[in-house]
Amino acid sequence: MWLIATLAASFILGTSAVFDKMILEKKGSSDPLAYAFGVGILSALAVFLIPFEFSVLSFKTILTAMIGGAVFLSAIFLFISALKKFEASGVLPVVGGLTPIFTLFAAVLFLGRHIGIGDALGFAVLICGSFIFLAIEEKTFRLQAFFLASFAALLFAVSDILKKTAFNHGHFLTVFIWISFGGTILALSLLLVPSLRRRIFASFSLSEERTKKIYLLNRALATLGTVVLHYAFFLGHPAMVEGAQSFKYVVIFFAAWILLKEKFYGKILFWKAAGTLLIVFGVVWLGLVEYLRAMPLPDMRWGITFSEKFAKELEGDNLPAQAGWRQTYLDILDDLGAKHLRLIAYWDIVEPEQGKFDFGDLDWQMEEAKKRGADVVLAFGRKAPRWPECHIPGWARELPESGAQFQDNLMNYIKTTVEHYSNNNAVIAWQIENEPLFPFGDCKPLGVKVLNKEISLVRSLDTRPIALTDSGEIGFAWPYLSAKSDIFGTTLYRYVHNRILGDIEYTLIPPGYFRLKVLWANKILGKDVFVAELQGEPWQSKPLSNTTMEEQYNTMNPQRFLAVTEYAKNSGFPLSYWWGVEWWHWMKVKNNNPEMWNLAKKLFNK
Repeated sequence: MWLIATLAASFILGTSAVFDKMILEKKGSSDPLAYAFGVGILSALAVFLIPFEFSVLSFKTILTAMIGGAVFLSAIFLFISALKKFEASGVLPVVGGLTPIFTLFAAVLFLGRHIGIGDALGFAVLICGSFIFLAIEEKTFRLQAFFLASFAALLFAVSDILKKTAFNHGHFLTVFIWISFGGTILALSLLLVPSLRRRIFASFSLSEERTKKIYLLNRALATLGTVVLHYAFFLGHPAMVEGAQSFKYVVIFFAAWILLKEKFYGKILFWKAAGTLLIVFGVVWLGLVEYLRAMPLPDMRWGITFSEKFAKELEGDNLPAQAGWRQTYLDILDDLGAKHLRLIAYWDIVEPEQGKFDFGDLDWQMEEAKKRGADVVLAFGRKAPRWPECHIPGWARELPESGAQFQDNLMNYIKTTVEHYSNNNAVIAWQIENEPLFPFGDCKPLGVKVLNKEISLVRSLDTRPIALTDSGEIGFAWPYLSAKSDIFGTTLYRYVHNRILGDIEYTLIPPGYFRLKVLWANKILGKDVFVAELQGEPWQSKPLSNTTMEEQYNTMNPQRFLAVTEYAKNSGFPLSYWWGVEWWHWMKVKNNNPEMWNLAKKLFNK
């Protein structure tokens, strides 16, 4: 609502600003002091709002509101002074560009009101759009105008902070009334100074009758815009409201072109158009950010990704069901209580020799899941979950991957896998490849041509949904993969290790980025979505069995597990498959540290 209110106010005030310029250009029209005086006196009309709402406020809040109104009127005086002396299209963008920046710094410093990365991007685009209008005014730009407009911007920012502070401690109309009274009292105080009084009265007496009528009508229009604008301040972050007011300069650009007959040609017209596009884009971006922020969040369901390979690496390759990796899997089903599983048909495990398939271990996993009523997303392909990402049999690695023989064998493995489990009702979806277009692992990305061939093959064999995944933080193919799949999956990592930067956190990626993926894949394309890998284990550059507990806890520990849990709930995705369950079990059984396992158990039990 704050954005809608700001855009409405911007349209009204932008139109009013152009009429202000027309009035100020008329012979004998009021000077800036008289103009500001008129604004202040007309602010007294707020008294008619008292019957609608007038509650009791503290003296501190009343004083803050009135000072905010007085400072606002002072800013109006400086602004009109600059507007009278210099071109509207040169002065207005200075005020519009600097006021949001000053307000942002003041809001952070005095109100502790920060903005998110999505807001910051939109804010930056809007400011750039505003400054473009200024940068091209080479012929009309004057240093004096810049300083005058800059000081006006500073006063507008101070006024914004004072008014927002008052709004935080009272109802909208009551605070607005006191803000208006602050401007009225300052205006009346000008009459106490004889020289200022004579100047004000002289200006009004010299004004043409027609100018006075236009002035009063325009002030009524501006008053309406001011009320709407103050409501936007009441609802939103003051800096974001000021930033979104850049839309006013788009209105002014077109109105000055049409009504004031200001001429724009060649380069100037090009950059005016560029600034307009930036501002419109910034407004649309902020609208998208607000939509994503308000998006209803589904109740999260939790699942797990289980890697037979990783469990064997940590706990051994014992064949009996009550030992090694098999015990890990049974504990996941029975102790942890997982009902949503992502299992993996590794090519090098199920086809260790060309043409000879062995689904024994995976069949066992499927059967145990089916016994307990768990559902399974089965992942397979040349690229599958877990490092080194590409789990290609030794015999197939000897073949050129771009060659027909390699691809024929790849398609045969996929065909055999799908046919083998086509009658297993525990399988709810086929995941073809893992992050197929993301360049990560010991092999090159798959390529769209081969991926589409795999998709066509699986669709010809079975009617169950096809899932495709992409990297959550730096993946680039998710819009395309969402469109090609029936179910789209993303990874979600928060704490990683980089060999150059060391341990880092993705602090600049807000949950809204993942909600954007939900918006595209689910709301627009109508696809189901899930988090394929939700980080629940350390990110290390060497095997976990060769790292110390301190090193492991640097990128994953109970506190960070809880933080990832809350982040995932805010992502907008309805289902998340945890990544790291084998590590939780290994920590509990082999390292006598059940912290992670117990935290996950509580989560699944809920």
